[in-house]
Amino acid sequence: MPKELSPSIVLCSIQYREGMESTFAHFINQGYDVFGQWLNPGYSDDTSYVDNLNIVGWLLERGAVIARRNGQNPIEDRVEEIRQD
Repeated sequence: MPKELSPSIVLCSIQYREGMESTFAHFINQGYDVFGQWLNPGYSDDTSYVDNLNIVGWLLERGAVIARRNGQNPIEDRVEEIRQD
């Protein structure tokens, strides 16, 4: 039986809500490095918001790299940043 192949890169969009850590934990437990862009404010938000769920701290404790980006700015800049990392 052939060994299961894993992708080297996974792009994932996650909603900011309780329980979202399980998605990140799955990839961290599989040995992936996490580079996240927290869109704050998001595309349709009126203003930025506080990380009430402390997901940024949770991710940083697990070795993730997190960048806070304005989701209302042109997407091309954020895509280029991901490509360079």
